[in-house]
Amino acid sequence: MNPDNHIDRRRYTRAPIHVEIYCEGEKDSRKRGKGVICLYATDISVGGVFLESTVPFALDSLLYLRFVLPTAKEEIRIMGKVVRHQIDQDNLLEGMGIEFTHIGFAEKSLIEEYINSKQ
Repeated sequence: MNPDNHIDRRRYTRAPIHVEIYCEGEKDSRKRGKGVICLYATDISVGGVFLESTVPFALDSLLYLRFVLPTAKEEIRIMGKVVRHQIDQDNLLEGMGIEFTHIGFAEKSLIEEYINSKQ
């Protein structure tokens, strides 16, 4: 697709960001977690976040996310689902698109405040 003709069909305004996001995979039937890992976010919207990573969680995996926005003092705790993997020109993983699945009013307000500060 020609980038000049590309139409961005995203529902939400995104903003660049560089924060640590702590991710934990959903627990299995024996209540065993997959451990917590720290990844970096590169952009965020009220609909989701992009995380840099060379080791993917599987598509459709549910993740528990924790992070603090630069414009906030409170930690955001939110659930998301892996909706895409982004591969670079050498066929290596660059990161993952995470869609927020449950976002509360307070979390949405904090993310909107951050995005508005970047416009």
